[in-house]
Amino acid sequence: MIGWRLCALPIQRSSRAYNANAWDLQLKAALYDIGNDPEKREDDRPLYHRQGEAYLMENSWITGDEMPNDPFHTTDQRWAGGRFKTRPGGTYILEETRAPSGYAKRMPAGLTVEETCEVQELYLTNRPITVQIEKIDAPEQYQQPVRDYDRILNESDSKTWEEGKGGYTFSSVEGAVLALYPAKRVASDDLKHIRPVLSEKKGELPANWTVLDEGNQKKTVTAKWTVGKTPMVWEGMPAGDYILEEIETPPGYLTNQIEVEIQETSKLQLITMQEDHIKTAFFKYEEKDGKKECLPNAYAAELTLYKAVTDENGIVMEADGTPRYDREKRVTSWKTEDAKAYSQGSDSFAARYQKLYAEYHTRFNTVAWCGYTAEKQEETATEQGESVRQLWNLGNGSAGACSGNEKSAAGWKSRL
Repeated sequence: MIGWRLCALPIQRSSRAYNANAWDLQLKAALYDIGNDPEKREDDRPLYHRQGEAYLMENSWITGDEMPNDPFHTTDQRWAGGRFKTRPGGTYILEETRAPSGYAKRMPAGLTVEETCEVQELYLTNRPITVQIEKIDAPEQYQQPVRDYDRILNESDSKTWEEGKGGYTFSSVEGAVLALYPAKRVASDDLKHIRPVLSEKKGELPANWTVLDEGNQKKTVTAKWTVGKTPMVWEGMPAGDYILEEIETPPGYLTNQIEVEIQETSKLQLITMQEDHIKTAFFKYEEKDGKKECLPNAYAAELTLYKAVTDENGIVMEADGTPRYDREKRVTSWKTEDAKAYSQGSDSFAARYQKLYAEYHTRFNTVAWCGYTAEKQEETATEQGESVRQLWNLGNGSAGACSGNEKSAAGWKSRL
């Protein structure tokens, strides 16, 4: 809706007795009488007014109204603005009191109406609300608590796990299916929540709205999509509260859901959903003096992870007390490793690697240790280079994944 706000008008007298003739000169019916054809200037009736006279002036309309001067005429004229006749000359402020859904409200504009027979035009441009949504391979926090389901950790063992920046690509998680749902805010009695209200979905259907295509034709878009290499950009999205939900998650990632508030602004709004990895550690141990110690390499075991057989509720099925699994669906296999040969001693891979990293950062491709030569196979780093992750062939039939930061080698872990 567009509204006219008067900034300067002819001076009006406050005394009705002093200016009585101004009240009786022309009544509302006469002021609205502009002839049989509103668009034909020749049959217009003259509008008499002078300084101090009070008169009625229509000052608000909805864009697209065919006859904004006639409050009883509601026919829309597509792509039309508003054309006013018998508008008194003067200085005005044109203000948009309500923007169309999906658009940002325009700032008021000043204009001067001249006393001329020519049509005077003023254009206001509305910019659509634009939102960019991306889903990236990154954690909300790097340090995560360890869930020790089998209670195998000792009291002195760390109960947290930290994966450095080098373990993430910070690029799009391709294949994830996302949907944006309209949400409403509800009060919460839970004192753990800092916010006074929480959002919940209004329904199970993703948000949809109408936009204009390249041919200026209306089309309906639905906020449900599959993540590709680049972020998704939506235009004309109505302002309000939403919930961004992950409907389908690629293997190895955690499903996520976040609350989103779309504001009525012409600036680009960036929304990032972070996707963390599923992390699982398998500990093959032996008990010594009441403590659980990693199984030594002299008794190394070979392990294989299979897909479990579950019922319709996702519960693992058993046969004679033994969990069932599908032998055709092998996930991975590995051999246990106590890592002592790699981590203990001044000639170990860990000691040699950390010394080279401190001196050359990542500018080395081989490490000589205990009679072996390790070769760097792969390297990924953050955009600023403050964290790096490398994959090494250790030269003895095993591989090691190393991570480091700007100051030192943060750590390393071996795998087959």
